[in-house]
Amino acid sequence: MQVECWSVILIVLAICVVYLKAHKNQYAFTVLPLCVLPLFHIMSLPLAQWIHPWCPLNYNEIFIGIDVIGLALSTLLLYISSKNIKNKKARIGFLVCSVLFNVILSVVLIESNIIY
Repeated sequence: MQVECWSVILIVLAICVVYLKAHKNQYAFTVLPLCVLPLFHIMSLPLAQWIHPWCPLNYNEIFIGIDVIGLALSTLLLYISSKNIKNKKARIGFLVCSVLFNVILSVVLIESNIIY
């Protein structure tokens, strides 16, 4: 899932560039927290190798924990950055779509780490 995470990051950065070129700076910085969850997933292997000696969990459980922390942090940053959107309906719509995207992505990432 590393390639998929890098793809999500590149797409979000492309969206930021489009917003910046359209002089919509508040929207450009509002979508950046969508990169947090994929970045946490990419960094989960080195973090798990560093955490594993001190933690009684196996690697897959640590991966899942890192993804859940990434989801929580991304959602919090989305809420904070959405304050830049002045229109209340647009802000609520953005938050709903962004949080749904993050939840669906985290379910897919967590499911890929589960060993049956």
